[in-house]
Formats: sequence, structure tokens, C-alpha cells
Amino acid sequence: MRIDINNISNAAIMNVEKKHDIKTQLGGLSPSQWNWAIACFFYPYAFLEPASTLMMKKTTYDNLFSSTVSDAQPKAISPSFWLGRLMVTWEGIPAVLMGIATFWVLPDYPQTAKFLDDDEKSAILGLLTEHSPSKEAKTWDWHQVIALFKDPTFWTWTLLWFFHAVGGFGLSYALPTVIFQLGFTTSALSNVLSMPPSSLTFIVLNTLGWLVQSRNYNPFRIAITAHAHISVELVNIICCALLLTVKVSIVKYLALCVATATAGSVYPILWPSRVKAARGTTATGVAIGITNATSQFSGILGPSVFSTIYGPTYRVSYIVCSGLLAGSICSIVITGILMGELLSTTKPDENNPGIVEKATSSD
Repeated sequence: MRIDINNISNAAIMNVEKKHDIKTQLGGLSPSQWNWAIACFFYPYAFLEPASTLMMKKTTYDNLFSSTVSDAQPKAISPSFWLGRLMVTWEGIPAVLMGIATFWVLPDYPQTAKFLDDDEKSAILGLLTEHSPSKEAKTWDWHQVIALFKDPTFWTWTLLWFFHAVGGFGLSYALPTVIFQLGFTTSALSNVLSMPPSSLTFIVLNTLGWLVQSRNYNPFRIAITAHAHISVELVNIICCALLLTVKVSIVKYLALCVATATAGSVYPILWPSRVKAARGTTATGVAIGITNATSQFSGILGPSVFSTIYGPTYRVSYIVCSGLLAGSICSIVITGILMGELLSTTKPDENNPGIVEKATSSD
């Protein structure tokens, strides 16, 4: 589904030099109309995510509808128009097929996983806290929902996800256009040049994941402070400053690559802590649903922040992003303090010494 969403941005500039781009073929869409075209992919996900997360407690049928394909009647026929349509349509098909396969392949709970034996199931269950989602728990518990909304970390996590969604991720949905307007490439090459930032995200994220898991790096401190000379959000702000001040196109492109890579790494390294902050099956489902729904503002507001009306310099866009990223840093600091993890240097197992014994008792 992510490939499908991202490629609408790639389709935006295909053959723009020849006036055969998809915006022209659709009747000359204005920047505002094109922003709505991108945002329409995100509204259904934002509204349905909380409900679908809770539905997974009862059934996995919602996986069957994990992606939708939208289409429109063309006003004119040209190769570029049909290529854009194929990019958006055909790349949604794998998401639908994977959703169908998930119904049979992906188990709901460790107890129902056929590929685990009894000892392995016991080991996994032993690693879970008493507040983790449970197969035996009720799907809906009002007490947990009320407690969740009273928990200040719920609001700080939500703010964090919003600030970073727009300020960090928003750039990715306008990346091909931003690269094209740097002025040193064609529309076709701009689409190719939008691939290295995604590849760099894969490398950076896996490196940070390895440091968190193997070297006991604190994910909160990696995200905001110079812990072991790593500060993901600060690097993002520095990239925005470079994009505001540097005029060399190649340097701007490299800054875009780094900004995209670091932006794509914040959510995953903080996600385990976000899930751990919720207590109970219902609370976890609601928290995950609302958090994921909030992240959809990356596509709802992100394209507006990077609208072509601010190009080719995008000065306003980078200033807005810097402010939002500063808000993200404040949210991470407050959340880390409330959870008691910002300054923590203990390993996860040291916080729960009984877990290791429980998990290895079957050896």
C-alpha cells in the first residue's frame, strides 16, 4: 500500500516538460486540487484505523480490505496518463493479495501460532508484561479506555506522532516534485533520484534497530540527543537549515536524502515504547489505532506544506517543518520523562529480572 501511495507523487511529474503529465490530463489540476488527490488516500485509513485495530481482536477479516484501488474516467488518453494510472492501480494489487494471504498465514496470538511448539509459546508469553494484549481479555473495556485518555503519555505520544508525521514524513509525499524543482534534472530522472532516499532509510533504520537491540542504545535519546553521536530529529532540523541556506542543488539533494532517511527511522525505533505505554487489550488497540490514524496527517497535511506554490525554494515549507520537528523533540522529551525511560541506562531484561528466568525455564 505504501508503494501505491508514494507513487502518486512520482506520477505527478512524469512528462511534465511535454505538458503530458497526469495533472494536465486531468484538466489542469491546481496545487490545491493535487494536494486533495494525495490526501484522499489517507482519510479512509485515518478514520478506519482505530476501529479496524480493535476488530482484529475478534477477526482478521479486515485484512481482506487492507487496500483499496481508486480510479477515474480520463478526459484524454495519452501514454503518460495511462502509465500514471497503472502505477497507482497495479501496485495496489500486491497489498490486496497480501491482505488475503494474511488471513490464513498470520496468527493472532502466540497460542494460535502453528509454527511454534509449546515451549516456544511459553517463552514468548513469558516475555509479555501483565498489561499486554491477551486472547482471553474482553475486546472492549470502558475502564481501560477511560484510563488511557487520562494517561498523559497518550497525549504526548499523539502529539509526537502528529508533529513528526507532518514535519518529518510530509516531505516524502512531495519528494519527486521537490527534486525536479531543484533544477538539475529531468522529470524522469527525478523519479529515479527519489529512490536513494528510500534505500538510505532502509540502511539507517536497520542500523539504529541493531544499536537499540544489540548495543542497548536508548531509543528516546537516539531520537533527540547526541547519544553516541546520534540524534535523529536534530539531524532532520539541520537538514532543513541546510535546505534553507545552501543554494547548490547537489548539496540540497543530499540533505533531502538524509532528511528522508532520518524521518523514516523515528517511528520504528520508538514504536515498542509506544505500545508498552498502553495497558490492557482494549487500551492497546485504541492507542495503536489512534496513533496510526494520527500518522496519516503526513499525507493529509504534508503535501500542503510542500505545495508547489512554495517552490522552487520551499523556504516556507522548511521553516514549518523545523518548527514541527522542534515540537516533536519536546514531545519525545516529555514522553520519555513521564515513562521514566529518557535517562534510563538499564537493559530491558534488568527492568524485569523474572522475564529471563520465565522464558528460559523450559531449557
